[in-house]
Amino acid sequence: MSKKLVLLAATALVTGWTGAALADAKALYNDDCAECHEAKDFEGKAASDLEASIKAYAAGTKKHKGKKKLSDAEAKEMAAFLVTLK
Repeated sequence: MSKKLVLLAATALVTGWTGAALADAKALYNDDCAECHEAKDFEGKAASDLEASIKAYAAGTKKHKGKKKLSDAEAKEMAAFLVTLK
């Protein structure tokens, strides 16, 4: 098992993320993000940094092609999903 997967699983247990939440993030990524972003766009980035960027995009304080309203929990779930992409 990869270190990223182990870390993600441990984080999921501690924070209460569920497989359903990550599945929701995957579906959102596929519907709204995959057209412009590839897995390599997120390589080496920490989930916390990705989460901060996602929240800024959602709030409109950071420019992004599309603006999607996301809750803090959704931003956290998306960041957790993004670090698993390969």
